[in-house]
Amino acid sequence: MKKQYQLIIGIILLALVIWIIINFSIDPLLVVLIFINIIVYLGKTIVLQISNQVIERRTVRYLVSLTVNIIWLVFLFQLIFYAEFFFTGYSVFSIAIISFLIVAVSFTLKDRINNIISGVMILTTEGFEVGDLIETNGVKGIVTELTLNYTKIRDFHGIITYLPNDKVFNAPVKKYTFKEINLTEETGEEQSGLNFMKKYVGKFGEILARSKKIARFVQVVELLPVVNPEELDTLLGGVFDKYEPIFGIRPFYYANTSVVDRFSITIQMLAEKPKLLLLFAHRFLRDVLYKLYHNGVFLDWQGATENQSTLPMEGGM
Repeated sequence: MKKQYQLIIGIILLALVIWIIINFSIDPLLVVLIFINIIVYLGKTIVLQISNQVIERRTVRYLVSLTVNIIWLVFLFQLIFYAEFFFTGYSVFSIAIISFLIVAVSFTLKDRINNIISGVMILTTEGFEVGDLIETNGVKGIVTELTLNYTKIRDFHGIITYLPNDKVFNAPVKKYTFKEINLTEETGEEQSGLNFMKKYVGKFGEILARSKKIARFVQVVELLPVVNPEELDTLLGGVFDKYEPIFGIRPFYYANTSVVDRFSITIQMLAEKPKLLLLFAHRFLRDVLYKLYHNGVFLDWQGATENQSTLPMEGGM
């Protein structure tokens, strides 16, 4: 509502209250409650306007607005209860209004309440967190923001998607980021006595601290018969060497020969930071494609360029 309309409504209400007080004999407590409600309403309007200009996060603004409106409704219902009891001696109408409003608010805020509860469950279960590479609801990308209302994901094309938390919580989630695991084996002596206690005290400290994570992205590539499987190490070795310093971990592949008359390879890209996969995964796969089908991609490239330069131009001089 515009500021001038709010000011006009406030003036009209104040004038109406003053007219009623002058022309009718009203309980002083009822008069006090009316003035308190007017002050609370004006204060609510000012606080909401300030919060909308000062607070940047939508979740915080929503919580402030919800809290202020609940406080205002408490004063308003107190006035309605007392006014009805003062004029009629009972409060049946007020109880009916409250029941209707509770049902209406429940249906209106059902989706928002589901989002908030789902957001709390996502944050407490720690299935994923900000910075993880995940896939859910057909969107694959890095989680850039996680609030009580929505999950913000940036995909491989840079497109930002906002998903309601209830859809994320109730949908399957593929997580490509995992914690690095130490697979070192220990002898029987290290498992006994004081070393045994030190081991588990250290593991408890690692649980409390933020563990190092690694992101992994898997891509299956179907190969045409023109590719010789025996030359894959030579073809892909240069590409893997090029991207090893970028990802921090050397990519690798393994061949899939379980299906007759078909040959494919599974390429695994690992990175110390999920953002690196988001930036370089498509470039890496493009370079793999160029290496595997170099002759087909650049077939007659030079000849086609020369022919195009010698084509006759229509509408000459």
